[in-house]
Amino acid sequence: MMFRILEDFKTYPPAVQKGLILLPAGWLWFYFAVGVLAGIAIPPRMYIVGLCVLLLAGSMKNWARLLSLMCNGMAILYFVVLAIDIYRSRGEGGVLVPSLLFGAFLFALPIYFLSIKPASAFYKAYNYVPMEQDK
Repeated sequence: MMFRILEDFKTYPPAVQKGLILLPAGWLWFYFAVGVLAGIAIPPRMYIVGLCVLLLAGSMKNWARLLSLMCNGMAILYFVVLAIDIYRSRGEGGVLVPSLLFGAFLFALPIYFLSIKPASAFYKAYNYVPMEQDK
């Protein structure tokens, strides 16, 4: 039940499809930009956090969608603060600062697509179970 996402993906609204595709893209860019480009050691728990966010969003539960959007928001803040810090300390960030800001943009896209009304309504209705009084 939890991973019907692979079977049902084509039936999801376009906003949900785009949001679910952009979630792993954002996290992969996060690991590349921070670990490779910035040379910052990424603790193993950060890999686990990214994987959990993806699994939660794939569970198609509304609360999990909201939690993954909050995690994306925190990642945006991390990217922006890191870009500002690098720019201030080096004077010029070269390719790193635009890469970090691109990462923030990649995290903002799923927030947009999974927050708009069609996606929100779809997540709420996806696992709806009628109560006894509704039957």
